[in-house]
Amino acid sequence: MWTRVLACTRLLLRLRPGADARHLSADIACRSVRIGGRPDSVPVRTYTPLRRRALGGFILVHGMTPWGPEDPRMDRFAKALAGAGFFVAVPTLRAFVRIRLRPSLLDDLRSAVEHYCELEGRPDALRPALFSISLGALPALRLAACPDASRHLCGLICFGGCADLRAALRYAAGLERTASAPPADPLVLPAIALNLAGDSTQPIASAVRSAWERYVGETWNRDEMKSRSRSRELALELAQSLPPQDRATFLTGCGLSADTPQFFESGLRAPSGSTTAESRAESRPPQDTTPQGTRTLLQERTHAQRPETPHGRSVLQDWEIGPELARIQLPVRLIHGLDDPIIPHSELEALRTALPPEGDVRCFSTGLFRHSGARSNAGALAASGTSSPSEMLCSVRTGIHELRTLLGMSRAIVELAAGG
Repeated sequence: MWTRVLACTRLLLRLRPGADARHLSADIACRSVRIGGRPDSVPVRTYTPLRRRALGGFILVHGMTPWGPEDPRMDRFAKALAGAGFFVAVPTLRAFVRIRLRPSLLDDLRSAVEHYCELEGRPDALRPALFSISLGALPALRLAACPDASRHLCGLICFGGCADLRAALRYAAGLERTASAPPADPLVLPAIALNLAGDSTQPIASAVRSAWERYVGETWNRDEMKSRSRSRELALELAQSLPPQDRATFLTGCGLSADTPQFFESGLRAPSGSTTAESRAESRPPQDTTPQGTRTLLQERTHAQRPETPHGRSVLQDWEIGPELARIQLPVRLIHGLDDPIIPHSELEALRTALPPEGDVRCFSTGLFRHSGARSNAGALAASGTSSPSEMLCSVRTGIHELRTLLGMSRAIVELAAGG
């Protein structure tokens, strides 16, 4: 019991906003290995606590990121778990590194789970828990629904995941928004465009796809690129390197054109005959939100070319996981940021509803973390000074609530893996 209490305390201290990242690497061994014994096998990065016997194990499932396990946010979180006393394995999901949603994601994750027992430093006789981040929930949930794979696991934790990929992408593309949801992050638009564009058989040129990939690599995980003027400047610079006939499509996929809403609508519209809010949105005319300066440059640089239309809708069909979720028998813990600007918080309830009603499922909503791990407004308010007594009281209440949520999350994470 006390071992778990200490592990929960260590994890709580490492997860709290403002924790010193310099101390996370102490007493942890990090290794990069390949599992399966083949040159083309899945690369895995492992984190092993050195000063204590591991209480349990996690297989971290990263989301869409060009850096895979080496993404600074993923590396920090893996070290937090290892520092709390857990063995952590982070397989490279190669399609996600290429900013693609492909069926091979499941193959990579399944291989990591099946070969987990070969990893040095893992705790003996304990099954690992899957811990997915963002879109990593898609292969994680699908694998958890497979009886032959789930027997190798003790549970599943999803942070910022989704049950309905189409709904999540529509929100991220700015096509759907509720009054309580924050504005979507425009930096994810090229990643959505890449997946709607398909591969070389689709009409969107490979040069455009390469430019979108470069845009993602140069804007994600960079605070200065959160400024729309900086990211717009980069997009216009990349557009100059493209053939004139491809510039409109590229800039539209970056959200810098009046054609952007219709561009994404054409790839994310609901199936024919649907009566959902998504299908009703088709009748709404797209609004021109393009800054005037960008609009002028776009007209000058594209020689009146219109953007190509995305046709790669198969990605949505490949990842329609909703009906599969009712088969999951593992314990599940769902965590989601209240101010997530990429996958809406509403997907937490969508996941809970899709899972078996009699299942072991617990949900946590937090204002301390957004999709990228940064603090949200709620977390910032709790840490900042306020002028009026009512604001101070609200801040204190928010801080107490978030502390309780963080404590509950830490306890749920520890108990799930330690019980493997």
